[in-house]
Amino acid sequence: MKCGAILAQTLLVLLLASSACEPVRSTPLQPVGAAGLLPTRRDPDAGRIGIRADFGLEAYRAIEVAPFAVAGPPAWGFEDRRIVSAVRAFFQSDLARRLRASGLFEHVLDPQTSPPVGSAGVLRLEGTVSQLELDYLAPSRHWRWVGPGSVQVETRFVDAASGRVVLVTANRRTARYVTSAARDVPGTEARLEEVFDYLADDLVRFLVRVGAPARPLRPSRGPKGDGSEASAI
Repeated sequence: MKCGAILAQTLLVLLLASSACEPVRSTPLQPVGAAGLLPTRRDPDAGRIGIRADFGLEAYRAIEVAPFAVAGPPAWGFEDRRIVSAVRAFFQSDLARRLRASGLFEHVLDPQTSPPVGSAGVLRLEGTVSQLELDYLAPSRHWRWVGPGSVQVETRFVDAASGRVVLVTANRRTARYVTSAARDVPGTEARLEEVFDYLADDLVRFLVRVGAPARPLRPSRGPKGDGSEASAI
């Protein structure tokens, strides 16, 4: 067997093996932040974050999830845009569902359908899918469809009453790598939905951590009756 054939078979095995893995987390590329707040701090769930020192999630009774924008190349065709529209709708729905299930807020609002509740105590979640790599036709001896690739989501949390940005995040994950002889639109959508599902879960898990109550004070270990004050551990 020729070396080229051996290499091709090896690559195919690696590609098939990678399909069993979850979407890979990677470093966000050039996130822009908002209102001078940049997502520069690493977070085990949300990727990169920037947070105001006085921000407290417990101050908010409701969160409004605004429609996310998608920054895409002008070369996207009709089928591409249909895929993007479908996976964006999935992401919005999945994110709202996870926020409701988290119990962090009394209300999870859709600005287009939810009745108004006023701005006091409302946190508005805005975001952009700043990078979305669709599948593509790779030039080679045997032209094949490759992908999809990475998805990067950047968010900003705005205090609805003041309009002040209090938190920003940037997270990036890469879909499972696959190839096919013909374009597999349902498969592409399924793999992108998997990526967005992980991104939504990442963000909500981060918010659950941020909203967790502070650990209660425990008595110090001084001698009994010595008048020692409680100390936080």
